Amino acid sequence: MPEVPFQILLYYLYTPLERPGVFLEEQVALCERLELRGRILIAGEGINGTVSGRQAATKEYMRVMRADP
Repeated sequence: MPEVPFQILLYYLYTPLERPGVFLEEQVALCERLELRGRILIAGEGINGTVSGRQAATKEYMRVMRADP
């Protein structure tokens, strides 16, 4: 079985979230789709997360997060 490179992402961003509940649902769907595991704290004042998964999945997660204004 070939070795699969895994990566861990640790991040935070203090920014007002108008609809943290909606953002939470989006994060759950994204992490499930990418098979990421970890913990993401979401509040009205921002987001703090630690997720891990295959390197391709973590790169896609970062791409999606950077594209979200």
